Amino acid sequence: MKTKIFKSILSAIAVAKADWLLLTVFTVFAVLFYTCKKDEPEPVADFTTNTTSITEGGTVNFTDLSTNNPTSWSWNFGDGGTSTLKNPSHTYSTAGTYTVSLTATNAYGSDNETKSNYITVTSGLETGSFTDPRDGQTYNTVKIGNQWWMAENLNIGTRIDGINDQTNNAIIEKYCYNDLTSNCALYGGLYQWDEMIQFAPSDTGTIGTTQGVCPTGWHIPTHHEWTTLERAVCTSGTCDTDFPYDYTTMGWLGTDEGGKLKESGTSHWLSPNEGATNSSGFTAFPGGYRYSDGSFYFLGYNASFWSATESDASHAWYRYLNYINADVTRNTYYKSYGFCVRCVQD
Repeated sequence: MKTKIFKSILSAIAVAKADWLLLTVFTVFAVLFYTCKKDEPEPVADFTTNTTSITEGGTVNFTDLSTNNPTSWSWNFGDGGTSTLKNPSHTYSTAGTYTVSLTATNAYGSDNETKSNYITVTSGLETGSFTDPRDGQTYNTVKIGNQWWMAENLNIGTRIDGINDQTNNAIIEKYCYNDLTSNCALYGGLYQWDEMIQFAPSDTGTIGTTQGVCPTGWHIPTHHEWTTLERAVCTSGTCDTDFPYDYTTMGWLGTDEGGKLKESGTSHWLSPNEGATNSSGFTAFPGGYRYSDGSFYFLGYNASFWSATESDASHAWYRYLNYINADVTRNTYYKSYGFCVRCVQD
């Protein structure tokens, strides 16, 4: 009996030793596995590009330089665009400075590389300036399509009170919003239609010839020339039908063309100044208008620009932009109102 008990004890000891040996081996293996796993490196994210300075509509090619064999990539291009490709390309459509980030990941972790203000996108606009010899005022100018436009509202003439009509007296007369000269200095003058064209006949030309109150070498844009401008900033793919060369289409037209024409921000426009990017360089200011009874309305709310083309004896074609829309209004209005004026080069 004692012998059997002794043998059982020896057998139990042997099993315990075996289990202990197995536990020891397992523990050593686990430590080695964990250590080896920790020795596998996480990625170190990095990237470069073929360029960091482009004009609007340009494309940047991004190249991943991350080390330690990442298997996935998450890019943020700073303008709302993203990608999961290793070496993506991205097109920037709006001028500005953009921060780019890349997160590289493998089985052992991830790493992020962010390059602040990395991509600079400029407008690529062709701009200039013009000094009006009549009064020495200098205006910014911009080429849009094949047209050279003043990039500021015209401000020429002798100010008269809004209660009075402008007359054919060989003197260029203007209104200043609320009869304040300081408003003319910022927003330009306001002109009745007949005064603006200096009491000349309506101009329906493809390229206008009516100088009106514009300086020599410049003229009042016709209805057709305003349509040419709208088409020049249109990128919808349906621009011909969005902005037809006709005298019947009226109302809000296009999609974002007004935003491309408006000064961006809310320094002069009321918030939200919907869609305003000024990507065209036209820099439309919200000069409001003079009502036919001599009162003034909507400074900061809208910009109304005359054309040299009348629709009938009492009305003329004009363009209208406002702070809550990104498209453009084409319509006709009473010639007795005072609107802003832009000149286009001959």
